[in-house]
Amino acid sequence: MNNKAKLSSGDRHKYTDKDLALFSLLSERDKIDSKELAVRYFKKRSMYDRQNITSSMKNLRDKMLANGEKFTLEKTKRQGPRPAEFWLERRRA
Repeated sequence: MNNKAKLSSGDRHKYTDKDLALFSLLSERDKIDSKELAVRYFKKRSMYDRQNITSSMKNLRDKMLANGEKFTLEKTKRQGPRPAEFWLERRRA
């Protein structure tokens, strides 16, 4: 969904600057993993970056569902130490 997805104004739940930054990173590619998101998002690295990204992406997904966006944020299932992949997908009618 490169460059086609745009967030609404967030009528029910407002999007934070962090949400918007993560969304812009997501919309640049078809799929991106949590490790790469952490490298591209955080200026100062810590050992908990991937956990923080995963939590932030869950919050963004919940806001997108609550606001009734035309697309949804999807992720791969947990696979132990492997990074999760995230992507945007059109919502099914």
